[in-house]
Amino acid sequence: MFRCARAALYGLLFVLLCAAPALSADPYNPDEKTRDALQQASEAYAAGNFDKTRKILKPLADKNEPMAAFVLGLMAARGAGQPRDFKVAESWWKKSAAAGNHLSQFNLGLLYFKGSLGDPDFAKVRELWSQAAAARNPDALYGLGLLQKNGQGGPKDLPGAVGSFAEASALGHPLATFELGRAYMEGSGGRPKDLARAKDLFDQAAARGVPEARAALDALTATGK
Repeated sequence: MFRCARAALYGLLFVLLCAAPALSADPYNPDEKTRDALQQASEAYAAGNFDKTRKILKPLADKNEPMAAFVLGLMAARGAGQPRDFKVAESWWKKSAAAGNHLSQFNLGLLYFKGSLGDPDFAKVRELWSQAAAARNPDALYGLGLLQKNGQGGPKDLPGAVGSFAEASALGHPLATFELGRAYMEGSGGRPKDLARAKDLFDQAAARGVPEARAALDALTATGK
């Protein structure tokens, strides 16, 4: 299962790097001048005018504006109007993550998880995803749960993993919903064995496109177990 989940995490990198950044989605409150600049940058990005986007964002990022640094990192990682460069992306995301941006904390952790800059560093990943999870980033909560479940970057912690999956599931993360269903199916991680609850969770995850959930749901339905 971890192999499938890890592949799904890699898929998240593609989604994050190929989607236009939603500059207004992060829960922070910049001043009006910064908001206007970010809006202009968002419009330029959507129009494919990456030079203009960078011209607007770099002065803000140099002054530690976290969302501006996040998007510059996104552009470097995607290769938007420039050669793809994960090292440059790392530099911008480090700056943004240090300012508390959970999107950068998650993406930076994903670089280290995938080994985009060398060997994977699960200790760094766990630290970064713990920070992003504290901001209730659902992808970070799910990823943290996997690390806790598998003892990567720190001690194995099944109750902690299931708690992370439960929180991510409550935020709508389908893979976390599947993992939570497994916990109820197996009676693991401090959860009681509850096949009805497991089937409900598998059904939710399957409806959102998790093939393992559909297979588990079909098996439970067929056997009645």
